Amino acid sequence: MSLEADFPFAEAKLQTRFGLTRGELRELRELHLHEGEHFTRIKKRVCLSQAGIDALETHLGVKNPPPEASGAPEAAPEPVPQPPAAPPAVRLLVWRANFPSTRIITAHKPGEDPENPANIVRVCVRDNRNFRRIGQDGKQMEIQARHLGGDLYELVGRAPRYPGKW
Repeated sequence: MSLEADFPFAEAKLQTRFGLTRGELRELRELHLHEGEHFTRIKKRVCLSQAGIDALETHLGVKNPPPEASGAPEAAPEPVPQPPAAPPAVRLLVWRANFPSTRIITAHKPGEDPENPANIVRVCVRDNRNFRRIGQDGKQMEIQARHLGGDLYELVGRAPRYPGKW
């Protein structure tokens, strides 16, 4: 089983359930719960197991009635949200690299007319000194970039080690 399945309850969601502040809940956790058994940290979030919730309820003197006694169906625990996937990298051709800012170059998609300003996009790079329109092999220099929004992209992978040469 995964950690998310063993510890399905986020501590932030339990604040409203118990009517406690974040600091009070942290103090109770540090005093009465054991890490690994009752709670764990998943991606900088504190998540509790069912045993941890039961221990907190016992200590606070709060016990929710069992689901079958209340007549309401038991709600499924909220899953820990996953971060969104990064957009896929696209192939671009370097158009211009001599800017006052060394952190940007311009490029265009293959098959598009680079003379049309609407087809030119900006690409954020670590250092633009080794980027050239035409590489040492005589072909236009290709890069892989990830779309950030609008006409802004970010270089994926490494930068060229020598002028015009990977």
